[in-house]
Amino acid sequence: MNDTPPPFNAGPAPAPAAPQPKSSSGGKCCGIGCLLTLVAFVVLTIVAVFGIKSYLSNMAGKLAADEPIPIEKPVLNQQSIADAQSRFDAFGKAAKEEDGALIPLELTEDDINALLFFHPDFKDLSGKARVFLNDDTMTAVMSLDLDDYEIPFKFLEKATEGKYFNAEVDLVMDMVGGRPVLQADALTINGIKAPEWLMKEFRGENLLKDAGSNPELKKFFDQIEDFSVEDSKLKIIPKAGASDLPDTPAGTL
Repeated sequence: MNDTPPPFNAGPAPAPAAPQPKSSSGGKCCGIGCLLTLVAFVVLTIVAVFGIKSYLSNMAGKLAADEPIPIEKPVLNQQSIADAQSRFDAFGKAAKEEDGALIPLELTEDDINALLFFHPDFKDLSGKARVFLNDDTMTAVMSLDLDDYEIPFKFLEKATEGKYFNAEVDLVMDMVGGRPVLQADALTINGIKAPEWLMKEFRGENLLKDAGSNPELKKFFDQIEDFSVEDSKLKIIPKAGASDLPDTPAGTL
């Protein structure tokens, strides 16, 4: 790919409404699913933030694929899947209740994939996304049918009809000043690595800067002291009664 950037507006363009599925399964909007849906449209956010419409218009045919890529199903036993779902549901129920007592939650790579592939609330993502945890980085691999989503840019609608979003993105996350921060560190779409000039601009952008406009996400993060990947585990620690994470067997929450 030519690393020389095309002309683009110096000032940021207004951010569009977040992409939404055209149909809903009725499942709960939870942290992991919302994050993966969000990063699936990282490239569209780049356009909104940096005003590089001409760049993406020229690249749309290359960035949207004709066929999906296979997402390998994790090899997990039924007990691990059941335990992950049970503990995740208990945490989610407490988060929704006014007097719910949250406890620290730790998710391994297997835990997250058990939810993405087998939990009813994630059926729209089952077989379409998988995550890998490495030290302090979460890598999300996904293959999404773009026809299932409302594209927030009219100039891309034709170019994405009948196409798939096949991507791999490296993410880092943290809580800074009581607010969630999610940043993309590397991005590959349909086998094309985003040029470094673009990633330099984008790495400083917080993909969750508008999380407060989503009532469910706002309520969730208002209760959270820490939300980060450390030692290849996603750690969620509530503000009230935050304590050391309990010892957890590998492969469970």
